Amino acid sequence: MDERGKSKEDKANKKFYELSLATGYSNKSLQILEEGTLADAIMTGQKGLSIQESYNDLSGIAVSLTNLSEMYTNTGEIKKALSYCERALKIKEQLHADPEAIALSLNNISIIYSQNNNRQKAIEYQLRIEQLLDPNKHAAQLSACYNNLGNEYSSLKDYAKALFYFTKKGDISIKINDKEGQAFTASNIGMVYMKQGDLKRAYDYFLKAI
Repeated sequence: MDERGKSKEDKANKKFYELSLATGYSNKSLQILEEGTLADAIMTGQKGLSIQESYNDLSGIAVSLTNLSEMYTNTGEIKKALSYCERALKIKEQLHADPEAIALSLNNISIIYSQNNNRQKAIEYQLRIEQLLDPNKHAAQLSACYNNLGNEYSSLKDYAKALFYFTKKGDISIKINDKEGQAFTASNIGMVYMKQGDLKRAYDYFLKAI
């Protein structure tokens, strides 16, 4: 092998080694998150992200951004958490990732907005999930989306829309024979009726949840 070929092989080996190291940092950060301190988990995750960014490893970057966004949410750094989630989403869309992967990022963003009482933005991202997913292929994910929409609208006291989406979740639960989902939906619908003061209907749905 000539010097040019050897140099190319060395670069390829270095890239493989360093990207493997980056994956190790990413995995280690999650382990530290469970067992150690949040600051150490973030520092370790950032090490992996820096390596991935140096090689423009988009798939790896998206994973690291997603993990770090959760950590920054836990530290209360909401702007940074949202920024990381949005970057992960854009990368997945750029890579034409499968709908479930994109929906996961949309849901992560929605959750952050919901936890910070920005219900309208949370709804906006859940509606994007609804538009993205195929009812025939992604029934379980759509069921979760409808449940989230029901909860958001219930929090806004828009009970008509809350009932609409909880009912849609219930329909999917019946279709896929999800008994637990059916009971969960009945309970949620009962809560909506109770908030409206319709105790008779609330009681009927609570019985269905048993």
